[in-house]
Amino acid sequence: MPKKEEKLTNDKTEKLTKEQEKTQEFIELSYVSVTKLFEESDPVHPADKAYFIARAIAHNMPNEVSIMWAMDAIIEAFDREIETWNTSKADARTSVLEKLNVFKNKFEDSTTFDDNKVVSVN
Repeated sequence: MPKKEEKLTNDKTEKLTKEQEKTQEFIELSYVSVTKLFEESDPVHPADKAYFIARAIAHNMPNEVSIMWAMDAIIEAFDREIETWNTSKADARTSVLEKLNVFKNKFEDSTTFDDNKVVSVN
């Protein structure tokens, strides 16, 4: 029995791997296709391009429920992208501030001046 269970587990893992590969290929194709559409040299504004891509997605849905699910997925994707940008921006800002503090501390003069002491130059 253990061999049969082991074989089933290996088959399931192999199937998941093939599905994951196909999913990854689809993701890459979608990024390449959308990038190509946005890089076209036509005079269409980028916001209009996004609008027409969204319309094409909606047009290819079989019914209204699918259109709503697609819209929900698009909004979720935009939310995640904005979250990623905000995280990257915060990480970059933190890194720069840390480096500026190191720079500041290297050149910070710890010498104190005595205001009461009168210095004359002759």
